Amino acid sequence: MKSPAIAILFCSPRRSGNTGMLLELLVDAFSKEGLETETKYLYELNFSGCTECEMCYNGDDCVIADDMKDIYPILENACGILFLTPVFFASLPSQAKAVIDRAQPY
Repeated sequence: MKSPAIAILFCSPRRSGNTGMLLELLVDAFSKEGLETETKYLYELNFSGCTECEMCYNGDDCVIADDMKDIYPILENACGILFLTPVFFASLPSQAKAVIDRAQPY
C-alpha cells in the first residue's frame, strides 16, 4: 500500500446496506483528492478478541495467530484509519471492537 493511504475497515456484514453506500461515496471522494484507499471487510476475516496477555505491551507480536496479521500492516502504514460500521444494539459490531482491542500496540 503506497502512502498517503486511507485504511478503511468495513464492519458491516452487508456490503449493499447503508454502510456500503457510504463506502462507495468515501472511496470516490478520496480518489478525487488523489488519496489511495485500502478496504478490509472484517466479516470476511477470521480473528478473535484480545486475551490481554500483554505481550504487545513489551513490543512483542500478538500471540494470537489469525487474520489480524492482514490488518496490522495496514494500521502501521496508513495515514488515516476509518471504521465504517453500522450500529448494533446501540454499539459497535463485535468485529470492530475486537480490532480496536487487538490494536493496542498502535
